Amino acid sequence: MFVHDFVTLPMPVLPAVKAVTTVLRTRGAQLVQDAWMADAAVWAAAGLPVDAVTPIAPFVVSVDPLRHRENATVIHITYATTGARLIPSLDADIELAARGPDQSDLQLLGIYSYDEAGPGTAAERSLSHRATVAAIRHLLESLAAAAAGATPESTRHHSPALTSPRDPRQTSRVGRLPADMGGGP
Repeated sequence: MFVHDFVTLPMPVLPAVKAVTTVLRTRGAQLVQDAWMADAAVWAAAGLPVDAVTPIAPFVVSVDPLRHRENATVIHITYATTGARLIPSLDADIELAARGPDQSDLQLLGIYSYDEAGPGTAAERSLSHRATVAAIRHLLESLAAAAAGATPESTRHHSPALTSPRDPRQTSRVGRLPADMGGGP
């Protein structure tokens, strides 16, 4: 299945590339482990078997050499573990691109897959997908925070797809809409 998410780093792109690469190579496995364990109790309470979302072996994280494009740097990453049938393997690109002079976007685009003993029921598939998406979010937040030397909350970004559409009658930066467009007096 496809997975995509991103966060913003409060640092220019060149230092961000160096910091993210260093963190992935030195602490990547621990960040992945922490990301999966962050909500383990929540997923168990929702009905996923605890042993199915708790790895019995450390994560193995592989970080490939950097690839450079015209406007971004890409780090290929994979991870896997054993003993937790609902924790899939990940094969993804982490892309870093400038978001102005003092910020960078850290984006993950990848696919995840389960071994043959993966989720069985439709409910288990749905919950395990949600757990995977949440773990990817935790991973990106922790990776960005470690790279920036900050707490995960300082890098939090919520995708516009997860928020409700803006009411066009709301006040904008330039003022209210005219009355004939529903903006009121």
